Amino acid sequence: MKHTRRQFLVLAAAAGAAPFLPAAAARPKKAFETPELQQVLAELLGGQAPSEGGVSLKVPAIAENGAQVRVTVTTDLPKVETISLLVEKNPIPLTSQFSIPAGSKADIAINLKVRETSNVIALVKADGKFYRAAREVRVTAGGCG
Repeated sequence: MKHTRRQFLVLAAAAGAAPFLPAAAARPKKAFETPELQQVLAELLGGQAPSEGGVSLKVPAIAENGAQVRVTVTTDLPKVETISLLVEKNPIPLTSQFSIPAGSKADIAINLKVRETSNVIALVKADGKFYRAAREVRVTAGGCG
């Protein structure tokens, strides 16, 4: 197969940059496909029990629109590796997982879909240990509770 000069330059640049890119964290594929919350937690925690505290989770008490529920997670824990967000009663509880680069401030904000009144759970892995925070979000059709 004959390559053009442009294709050669793109491939050479990609090969040269590859050693300097951070290694991608292993995506917990099974956890993203499992519909049972307890199985997802078992997959993510690997037998460890998460500690309460050290994680700030902000969610609205009542969400008028379950399709866009603002969730903010912050922590001052050292050496944060990942932040996972779960919604207890969603068909697939694990909604997202963020890899936090070393030396970065662990602070995320995202809109989640919350299908019905449910607990939103933030699971933070820091220095090989897990920390957890949970809050209930009440989803209403017209915001009347």
